[in-house]
Amino acid sequence: MKLKNLLLLLLGYIIYSFIGVVSKGSIGNSLRSIKTLLYYGIVLMLLGSYALIWQISIKKIPLYMAYMGKSISLILTLLWSNIFFNEVIKINNIVGAILVILGILLMFSPKENTCSI
Repeated sequence: MKLKNLLLLLLGYIIYSFIGVVSKGSIGNSLRSIKTLLYYGIVLMLLGSYALIWQISIKKIPLYMAYMGKSISLILTLLWSNIFFNEVIKINNIVGAILVILGILLMFSPKENTCSI
């Protein structure tokens, strides 16, 4: 696996994590307002960009690794919520983030003992 493929996939995860932030920005506006339509237009552009990056990435990275890495977007969304909306990060969030990171590290670590069922 090449580093550039992993970085492209990481860019996709970052884009995917911003979808929730942009969606939350439209809260409180009328459904027909220009501001809401602009936010949802941005969401559609982000989803399209993510879909394109995802399709390119899964051709070059094993699918199980790509799906496992996707959970990093949960942590990114947690960070963006804190940065943009001043949401409090609780101890439960930190424990969950640590578990996600440990799971990702275990999945990407070299496997010595493999078992096929």
